[in-house]
Amino acid sequence: MKQKLFFLFSILSFTLYAQNITLELNPSLKNQMNITEDPAGTYDIQTLGGDPWIVTRPVETYDPNQVYVISFDYIATNGLDNFQIFYGAPINPTNRRKDFGSLAPSTEYTTFKAFMKYEVGNWSVFDRFRFDFGRAAGQNIMVKNVQLRAALPGEVVPLALNLARRNQISVVENPEDTYSISSLGTDPFIYSETITTPYDPNKTFVLAFDYTSSTGLDDLQVFYGKPTSPARRVLLGAVTEASSKTNISVLMTISAPVWDSFYDEFRFDFGRFAGQDITVSNLVLREPTNAEKKLLEPKETVQIELNVNTTSGGLDATEVGTGSYVLNTSGNDPWIRSKSIEVLYDIEQSYIISFEYRTETAYNDLEIFYGPPIIGTQKLSAGEIPAATEWTTYTINPRLLVDNFQDNEWTDFRFDFGKNENEAKTIEVRNIKIRKPTAQELEDEQNSDKFLSVVIDQEFRDYLNTTYANTISLVKIDTDLVNISGSVTNATEELFLAEIEPHQYGFNQSEFNFITPITIINDTFNVDVERFVQKPDHDYDRLYSRWVIVRKTGESTYEYTSNAKWAGDISAIALNNIEEDKASSIKGLDGLGPSTLSNFSDLTDLDIKSMKLNLLLNGVLSLNPTGMTHEFNGKIYNISPGFVTGFDQRIKRLTDNGIKAAFVLLIPLNIGNEDLRRIFVHPDASLGLYSMANVATEEGAEYYAAVVDFLAERYSRPDKLYGRLDQWIIHNEVDAHTNWTHAGAKPVSLYTQIYDRSMRMVHYTIRKHNPSAKVFGSFTKHWNSVAGSSANFKSKDILDVLVKLSDKEEDFEWGIGWHSYPTNLFNPKVWNDPAVKTQLNFDTPEITPKNLEMIDAYVRQKDVLYNGKKVRTILLSENGFSSNTAKNPNASETNQAAALAYFWKKTNLRLPAIENIQLHRWVDNPNEAGLEFGLWTVLDGTNDGFDRKKEGWYVWEAAGTANENAVFDPYKSVIGINDWNEIYNDVTTEVTPYVVKMNIENCGSNLDDLLVGFNGELKIPQQDGSLIFYNVASNVSQPYTIKKGSVVLASDVLNITEDTELNINLIAIENISAKGNSPSEIEINWDSNLQDIQGFVIEVKEEGGSFSELERVSAETFSYVHTGVITGDRYTYRIAAILDEDTLSCYSAETSVIAPFIIVQYKDGDKNKTANNAIKPQLKLINEADYGVALNRLSVRYWFTVEDFAPLNFYVDYARLGTSDVKGSFVALDDARDGANYYLEINFETNNVIEALGNSGEIKTRIAKSDWTDFDETNDHSYSNFNQYVETDKITVYWDGELIWGEEPEISDEQNPEIIVLYKNKDGVSNNSIKPNLSIINTGNQPVGLEDITLRYWFTPEGASPLNYNIDYAVLNKSNIVGTFDESTTPYSGATNYFEVGFEETAGQLYAYSETGEIKFRIHKQNWSSFDESDDFSYKNTVNDYSENSKITAYINGQLVWGEEPNEISNSNGDDISNPIVVYPNPATHATTLIWSESIITLDDLYLVDYMNIAHPVQSSIQDKELSIQLSNLNTGIFVIKGVINGQAFTHRLLVE
Repeated sequence: MKQKLFFLFSILSFTLYAQNITLELNPSLKNQMNITEDPAGTYDIQTLGGDPWIVTRPVETYDPNQVYVISFDYIATNGLDNFQIFYGAPINPTNRRKDFGSLAPSTEYTTFKAFMKYEVGNWSVFDRFRFDFGRAAGQNIMVKNVQLRAALPGEVVPLALNLARRNQISVVENPEDTYSISSLGTDPFIYSETITTPYDPNKTFVLAFDYTSSTGLDDLQVFYGKPTSPARRVLLGAVTEASSKTNISVLMTISAPVWDSFYDEFRFDFGRFAGQDITVSNLVLREPTNAEKKLLEPKETVQIELNVNTTSGGLDATEVGTGSYVLNTSGNDPWIRSKSIEVLYDIEQSYIISFEYRTETAYNDLEIFYGPPIIGTQKLSAGEIPAATEWTTYTINPRLLVDNFQDNEWTDFRFDFGKNENEAKTIEVRNIKIRKPTAQELEDEQNSDKFLSVVIDQEFRDYLNTTYANTISLVKIDTDLVNISGSVTNATEELFLAEIEPHQYGFNQSEFNFITPITIINDTFNVDVERFVQKPDHDYDRLYSRWVIVRKTGESTYEYTSNAKWAGDISAIALNNIEEDKASSIKGLDGLGPSTLSNFSDLTDLDIKSMKLNLLLNGVLSLNPTGMTHEFNGKIYNISPGFVTGFDQRIKRLTDNGIKAAFVLLIPLNIGNEDLRRIFVHPDASLGLYSMANVATEEGAEYYAAVVDFLAERYSRPDKLYGRLDQWIIHNEVDAHTNWTHAGAKPVSLYTQIYDRSMRMVHYTIRKHNPSAKVFGSFTKHWNSVAGSSANFKSKDILDVLVKLSDKEEDFEWGIGWHSYPTNLFNPKVWNDPAVKTQLNFDTPEITPKNLEMIDAYVRQKDVLYNGKKVRTILLSENGFSSNTAKNPNASETNQAAALAYFWKKTNLRLPAIENIQLHRWVDNPNEAGLEFGLWTVLDGTNDGFDRKKEGWYVWEAAGTANENAVFDPYKSVIGINDWNEIYNDVTTEVTPYVVKMNIENCGSNLDDLLVGFNGELKIPQQDGSLIFYNVASNVSQPYTIKKGSVVLASDVLNITEDTELNINLIAIENISAKGNSPSEIEINWDSNLQDIQGFVIEVKEEGGSFSELERVSAETFSYVHTGVITGDRYTYRIAAILDEDTLSCYSAETSVIAPFIIVQYKDGDKNKTANNAIKPQLKLINEADYGVALNRLSVRYWFTVEDFAPLNFYVDYARLGTSDVKGSFVALDDARDGANYYLEINFETNNVIEALGNSGEIKTRIAKSDWTDFDETNDHSYSNFNQYVETDKITVYWDGELIWGEEPEISDEQNPEIIVLYKNKDGVSNNSIKPNLSIINTGNQPVGLEDITLRYWFTPEGASPLNYNIDYAVLNKSNIVGTFDESTTPYSGATNYFEVGFEETAGQLYAYSETGEIKFRIHKQNWSSFDESDDFSYKNTVNDYSENSKITAYINGQLVWGEEPNEISNSNGDDISNPIVVYPNPATHATTLIWSESIITLDDLYLVDYMNIAHPVQSSIQDKELSIQLSNLNTGIFVIKGVINGQAFTHRLLVE
């Protein structure tokens, strides 16, 4: 039990004596008692009258400062009604008597102790005592160990002050343990000496001392324990002047925040300013006196007195009698404080607040704050005080209203009479008290919504924490049926499927209106039920039902074996396919009402892109017939046309101007019409302004859905006749539910379950009409703290339950409407919000603009994603900054404008989960408790008239425009920053949201049958095949599936790291082709990867006709021959997969072919000579048609490869139709084909025809290269070893350019040049030249520009003499060859240099299957010294034959394509000194010095080489590690110093000036 601060004051006189004494009772000096002593010192006493007493034998002298404890042990089965001690002689009942009251019953020896020095004010040396045992006859008590003794260690602990540990204080100790103290500053304090005597803090808890003071103290505080901390501090307040010793005793168990352990140090803070004095003595920590113990006994009833001097400006109070007051109230917030309660009570027993009152005028609310301290989280709202002309009792049970009233024995109260009434009233109150509840009040409490809800809440939390054996995997809704599928773990168990309707909690149900048995096959089940159920006046839609697997427990009772499951797939019932829409900017506002609509142009001036409107849901419905109705689930509802038309005007105006509209669905608590109240208001709601939707009754749920359905249908029309609405904010600030969305006294988990049902009913209803519409929860800025009353909730707790419900019972796409106000609504300097309240973690008390990153980071957690894939959307749906200086000195229009700039910069383009800012508000509201949030000032005498634009208006106008920085930047100095980056917080996020656009291609016009699953969503493509997915989370697997019926047409898994657009080809049938096999047959071929299909359907149409079914084939068939075609007719084919009996896949692409009428016969005119300088195809064209065919519309292609390319020539050696009429041309293929990189196309320049069923006669042709080099025909596509004319489909025929006969070669998989280097060497291994001969072959099927090719010949030059080269011969012409030397900075095995061979642009191309021909070059040194090629990497002794040399490397555009480079040599010994560590000076004029890390032993081949590669000898000298070089007779320029130091070559650049 926590209790109040308490002081004891007494005036004592002291004399000093000491010792311990046994007190003997004297049986000869007794009255009205029988007493027996047995054994000695143990007394059995029976009282005989109303004044039983006994006197002790004389007591020896003692030191009263040391000996002052009278104690004894006693047994008294029934206790003793009274016990008194008289001390001294003669007996003096006035001055020397202490009444200790009753002794508690005890069946075992119990110790009684009286610390007489502290119990009485005149303790001294006394020679005898009298004990009065009771006030009535017939009482028994056994006593022993009667003593007058010194206090035991731990009973009383003397404290001494530590004069060495003090601050701003002077102190003199005289006499010992008496301290004269003077304060010298504003923080005077002194520590005690460390306590070494052990004590029990449960017994020893009174801190006491005597004091005198001529000035008194303005404040006294005591800290205790180490280290010094405000968490261990007692506030004692002011200390009055005292000329005589005055005692202060502090009960630490009451006054201290915590007193639960041994504390070995105290700190005493004597005042808060200089010039105060106090003398302190007798400083102890002790056990309590008997009187102090009685003060710890709580009272059952405590009177509360009002402090008429502590009120708000709107309340004037007069005390007209003890505990009776007249209160005159006015303004918006009249309140009065209580006096501090100075008696103890037990809050667990006494907690009912009651008073009597009378008033002629009702008060709309009574709020009671309780403390200390008086803060918003310690507040209850008791509701209305009705008018009463006679004295009326008003009773409050705080337990039913808040959860933290039982946390403390509160001693301070504040009573707030009325809220925002702004009206003069008078109320009389009296007899205010806290008391125990009556029996009826206790019964009402136990049967209250709150206490019953605690039980239901526990059942709900148990349900959430239970893992069930069975699972419902999906509830799918279509137009007529509900399909429920799932799995079970025990297929032999008899299980049932049960239905839970939306007005039912569900989790605690054991009886159900609908039960059906489950048939289990392979541990799974699949149940279909009718979607609509007929009720007495409507059809119930099972769209709103949950389903659960249950087992039977009784005749009609069941228990859960699975979680309940809501619908997860409602894609089939969407009436419109509306694409998800995002505002083009996050800039928004609220405040568009009927009276502000006339200023709509201001919204366009501000470039507002979103607007939030409040909707009173009950206003939509009329209970009487009107001219506007809505049919929902078979029932007609009357709609209020005036109300709806007013909303139409605003929504339509917004939509037409590109401004997104959002609704806040509100249900007033006090609806005047009782029927409407019954329908809409939650039956347990009683507090605040608004109610949770009535999802507690069947009627309420149905009406709720009906009204939402009307609105959703109206504002989801594709033609936007009344405007568009797709953001539905469900209720307001549900965490502050006692003010804004009440549903009774529910714990947070149970409340969230009700809210979840309210949101889901709206979600399912609006998505029938708009599958991209969203619901949003509404929350204050309080994240891990509560707004106002402690009965409110933490937003974090609601969201935690909502996330868990979404996981357990099927996710739905809810978002967050966050109200990101400053910590102090009246102070716009949000950048100064206290760090302790705006932390950068998920335990932060609040989320304001200062730490706004945290709400964005919250929804970007993987555990919070919608279906684990999509980042939930955040609307900053209410945010504002006040400019009212009268309410807060920090508030001004400039600071408001700076806050708006801060807010925008913090949010825009930074926090991607935030979709809109709906700024509150457009114009100041005079009824908002002095908060001036508007961008406009309000016109006097109006609630929302526009008066004047504030400074912030221009900030909001500039936001998001090119003018933003110019307008915003002056406010950086107001905020105290130099750069906007300074306001940003780095917060780690788990995922990032991106946009993914899908384009569904090649599926014809039947896109409505497709269902795309991606991003946790199910969508139907738009008519153009597009789908846009927003908020696609990175860092999670993002699979997509595209289905038609139950068959997957396409699927993949995406890794999203940026905004992405992808085209998805939905041709279920791929690679469809048709070719004429013969004049009467066409062969159709296709591929398909579809699984679980029934087969394929082949459709055909003839020219000018429409498609008809040709044939159905099995799922394993991928080829079909259409027989009986008519020669020369065109046939077009398409194919679809048969998904089920009634469903086909997307059709394939169409393929068209003409039934063959020209056939090629061929023979090889070269008689199988495949490797010579000519290709000699001989042809006949056979006309299978019954009509003549014009030759000039025909063309023929012969497909072949060209080796060692040279220009091609075409010859006609003979043609019956005339050689001059046969023309040929060669076409190089961009994409090489199998067996061809060229084709010969033969055309006919004649008006002749091939007669019906005739032929062209022989056509003998020849192909040759201009250089008459050989072909290799063995791999040519069109070549065959035919010695007589044979039909072939390898030579293709075209009619007006369209293939009508034959099969073109396939495009090759690889399309690359492939380089091989051939090499030979006739030269010796050791002479003054290196003479490699090279040739490059392109064995690939693509040409490559020679200018892109380089070769490297790797060698060691033996010495530092400059190198030269000569091109001696090249087939390509040696002028097309270029060479360069490069000295590698990396040591290689067998090479320190390489010679690079390159080609000029004029060298042309190295064609496919071709070679460069021979290239001869020489390498020599300028001094013609010899090479040693034996260790050169590229050297190979090949004598006269060319062979491949992989040690000569080839490159295309710098990329190695042939050979292997030499291995790098690592210098593991660390002795590489090949390059100097210092060159100075550089640039140099006359000389320079090179310094190495080691001494120079040898120097060889020192040269300077200029840019022309000319070597210049130089003079040099060596001194230890330094090499000096003379630079005389050199021109200005860049040179390379080359040489060999200690056997290692080096180079270094030098600029000579």
